[in-house]
Amino acid sequence: MITSLKISSKYLKTLLALACLLTAAGCQKKEEPKEVKLLSTKQTASLIRMSSSSRMAAAPWAEDIHASLAKLKLEPTKRNICTTISIVEQESNFQADPPVRGISRMLFDRIEAAKKNFVMANLLDMRLKQKAENGKTFLDNAKRLKTEKDLEEWYKEFAATKITSPILSLLKKDLDTLISTIGSMQVSVKFAERFAQKNHVAVPGELRAYLYTREGGLYFGMAHLLEYPADYSADIYRFADYNAGQYASRNAGFQRMVARLSGRKLAADGDLLRHDGSAPEQSETYLAVVDALLKNGESAVRQNITSDLDEGGGPGFGGTATYATIQTIYKAKYGNPILADLPEIDLHSDKISRPLTTKWYANRVNGRFERCMRERI
Repeated sequence: MITSLKISSKYLKTLLALACLLTAAGCQKKEEPKEVKLLSTKQTASLIRMSSSSRMAAAPWAEDIHASLAKLKLEPTKRNICTTISIVEQESNFQADPPVRGISRMLFDRIEAAKKNFVMANLLDMRLKQKAENGKTFLDNAKRLKTEKDLEEWYKEFAATKITSPILSLLKKDLDTLISTIGSMQVSVKFAERFAQKNHVAVPGELRAYLYTREGGLYFGMAHLLEYPADYSADIYRFADYNAGQYASRNAGFQRMVARLSGRKLAADGDLLRHDGSAPEQSETYLAVVDALLKNGESAVRQNITSDLDEGGGPGFGGTATYATIQTIYKAKYGNPILADLPEIDLHSDKISRPLTTKWYANRVNGRFERCMRERI
């Protein structure tokens, strides 16, 4: 009796093993999804100190990064924090109002250009010799500018009289075009204005002044960097977007596909339509899309293409018929569609003194990001 029980037990184990093989999914222990680790402000401060070459106090920056993430309803994951740190380090080395090399020279270049008009030359010389509120002449103050905020304050005071109205008209420069990016993340002022209006963001005081603060520069910079859905295969494309505009990398990938399908030379700059007042049909991307569709047996409905390409600045373009059709044709002919590519853009600015591109920028920031992600905290 005892022997038969032992045999039954042995067979029972065998049967159970067979059952597990037949129903493997049921017998294997289900793997629980790994919890994403959320960082504390103390850990974020440590990452900042490890990443930054400056000796500033890291704790206040960490606190404002966490506060901005909370306002944007984003989690303080290491990825989100390293993404932010990498941009801040690249743009300002953790300075709320970073110094700009040669900023006085940039101003004087504009002044000299305006002096080509004889009347304007006299008006400018007269105004520059007048005294500002600090008792020094505008000319003397202009020579001592260090940051964009310095320039903005100088410009506001300089333009605060009737005599400067024709000067500003000739220069064709208001503050938004003279200084278009501000603060520790060099965020676009126009983006900040649109984001604040769309999301009913209450800003303490004047928006431009707020962007010069640590808190304001981080909040709007992080909104531009993180607060939009982009399912990229690599973080480098988000860094390229920060430089070239949201979804520029997705659009550049689309342009690569269109160029190959149409046989047209097309700059993959992420800009699908022209913004100089020209008709959409004059856009190189538009013409290439029409050719790509017609060459591959698809109808090209002008209005649909125009309205679809007009969605290029937001997430909606990825769901348009034009985008889907180009993807389908490309996949059938060449394999996997190009979902993203680094935009081909040469960077031009008064603040840039050597040839740079969006690709250079994205790779530079991505190197910082990868080092940050490797840090142990």
